[in-house]
Amino acid sequence: MKWDLTDTHAAREYCVQYRESHLSFLDRITAEEGIWYYFTYGANGQHTLQFIDNPQIVSQLPDQPKLEYNSMAGGAVKGVYCNSFVLREQLRATSFMQRDYSFKNPPYNQQHAHQRGEDNGSAGDYALYEYPGRYKADGVGKPFTKHRLEAARVEATTGHGATNAIHLMAGHQFALNDHPNDDYNIKYHLLTVSHQGSQPQAVAEEAGSGSTTYSAGFEVMPARLPYRPKLLKKPLVDGPQIAHVTGPEGEEIYCDEHGRVKVWFPWDRHGKKNDTSSCWIRVSSNWAGASWGHIAIPRIGHEVIVDFLEGDPDQPIITGRTYHNNNKSPYTLPDFKTVMTIKSDTHKGVGSNELRFEDQAGMEQVYVHAQKDQDIVVENDRREHIRHDRHQIVENNRHLLVKNNHYQHIAKDEYRRIDNETNWIFGGKLLFKVYNALHTTVYGAVVNSFRANRSTMIKGSDSLKVEGGSTTTILGKTTVKAPNIVLEGTEELTIKGPGGFVKIDSGGVTIVGNKVKINQGGSPGTAADAAPPPAEEPTDPKAAEVATDRGYR
Repeated sequence: MKWDLTDTHAAREYCVQYRESHLSFLDRITAEEGIWYYFTYGANGQHTLQFIDNPQIVSQLPDQPKLEYNSMAGGAVKGVYCNSFVLREQLRATSFMQRDYSFKNPPYNQQHAHQRGEDNGSAGDYALYEYPGRYKADGVGKPFTKHRLEAARVEATTGHGATNAIHLMAGHQFALNDHPNDDYNIKYHLLTVSHQGSQPQAVAEEAGSGSTTYSAGFEVMPARLPYRPKLLKKPLVDGPQIAHVTGPEGEEIYCDEHGRVKVWFPWDRHGKKNDTSSCWIRVSSNWAGASWGHIAIPRIGHEVIVDFLEGDPDQPIITGRTYHNNNKSPYTLPDFKTVMTIKSDTHKGVGSNELRFEDQAGMEQVYVHAQKDQDIVVENDRREHIRHDRHQIVENNRHLLVKNNHYQHIAKDEYRRIDNETNWIFGGKLLFKVYNALHTTVYGAVVNSFRANRSTMIKGSDSLKVEGGSTTTILGKTTVKAPNIVLEGTEELTIKGPGGFVKIDSGGVTIVGNKVKINQGGSPGTAADAAPPPAEEPTDPKAAEVATDRGYR
């Protein structure tokens, strides 16, 4: 085998031999590349299969590269000759255009065109157009288009002849001489050669019934014109197939930057079920927009449905996923046939995230499970409408930050229990309004610190009972004013001032002072009326907006 190639042929990412013999596969891919082959035979009996892609380097016939034309030759004429030859021209395509598509550059149509100068006298442009062109890059599309046109024009000018020469071989060239039409006396490229012979005397029963005869028919094209083999029909995949996602040892998820995966087909006898089992294969998505949509990478071991673009085995695409006996659904069927779920599997760990819907009548539920964190970002408003109870359990800290107002309305009762400390910091006013009684029970100490004035207005009675001692220190003036004032000390009552004191106890009344005046001198102080400012009314919270389905139901 000898490869005598002058063009550059790009390596193929993926090339499948599908439902075709080795020879058919070889013929097809070499024709796509503009490559053909012929055989040469050496004197030592060595046969060589030679591949070429340049019409200019086709070898001449090793024996007698020239063939004489003699239409009058009879049985008495000895030697090798061509006894009939005709050259014909046909209208064939004069230009060829094709396109293809690559997801890596969607706007680009990959269009390529090629035109021949020699058109056999046609009055116009006879164009051929094909899609797809079986290429994904300009470096391949340009020569492919040229080869397509050259192959389509092989039959534009062809010659047919008969000869007694036994050395003609397809793929080689020879020159025709002595034809009465001098235009025929040129070099030709042999397209086909058919040999026919008879030797009846070789069979004993037919000895003497006839002489040995031999003839050969051939088809040629002028060697000045480029030869290319015809593009052969590619085997088509008849419908989608099942495959298993594969990847390197130790990986669970294996994909490239486009989310493509690799697969192994059950019909593949040689695939190793790893990252070399196929090319990168695109995966269909429910949505696929510009940086938005749906993504769910099939994982190693998953069963997928693979279709093929235009039935081309070299262009697989994953269009679906299926469960099988080793990869069963998340819930036992048909027991949980009313369940619809999206359930993931923790990568290289144990656990899952899940969004589940239960549609059993009377048990309808939407269930959300986050294996670790759940983050929700709402760019505008969020509304919730719970028509019955809401239960929330936080087993660790809870943080809430409201950067503007916080409105809360509880239409009935509120029950709150805090088993440890409560710390409140109010940056502004605290307004309380209780329409009924306020009961406060404190089992420990109560410490109030007022850094400014305190005003209290009680429109009813005020009762204070201190079961221990009570101490009040007032650094400013204190007045008490009431219609009746009763001070009673069950054991002792003392009124003390700078000049003396009055003491009343079980022994009597004791008055002690630097000077005691009775009904003479001085005047009493006046108690001012207390005028506490009215308490500010708190503002009612705004009503919550009702969640709505916006009329879609």
